[in-house]
Amino acid sequence: DAIKNYYSNAENNLRTFIHKYPNEDYIKAEYIEVLHGQYGPQRALDSMTVIASERQKALPFYISYSAFMESELGNYKTALNKANQLKTVINDSLKSSPYATYAQIYFDMDSLQLAKNYIERTLLLEPNHVIAKRLKAKIDAALN
Repeated sequence: DAIKNYYSNAENNLRTFIHKYPNEDYIKAEYIEVLHGQYGPQRALDSMTVIASERQKALPFYISYSAFMESELGNYKTALNKANQLKTVINDSLKSSPYATYAQIYFDMDSLQLAKNYIERTLLLEPNHVIAKRLKAKIDAALN
C-alpha cells in the first residue's frame, strides 16, 4: 500500500510540475520513471513519445531509458538501435552509460556472456555504479 500510495502521489505531483514547466528535463524523466514503475514499460514509452520534446528525446537519459523499456518489452532490435544511438550521442569510450545499457539489453536477451562483458566494462569505468552492481549480481547468478 505504501508503494502504491507513493507512486500515485508522485505521479500526480510530477504531472502537475511538468505541465507547468515542460522544458524541465530531470523532473520529466522522473515522471516517466514513475509511470514505468506504476504502469509498465509500454505506458511509459507511450507517454515519453507524447510529453518529451525532440530535444529531450535526444538526451542520453531518455535514449537509455527508452532502450531499457524496449528491451523489457522484448523489442531487442529497437533496444539495440537505441543503445547504438546512445553510444553515438555520448561519443566517449570512458563513459559507462552505453556499456550499462548494452549489458541490460543482452541480459534481457539471455546473451549472458555479452552482458557480463559489458557490465564488467561499466564497473571498470565506474566501480560504484549501484545499478550496474545489481545487474552484475543477476548476471553472475544466471551464469552459475
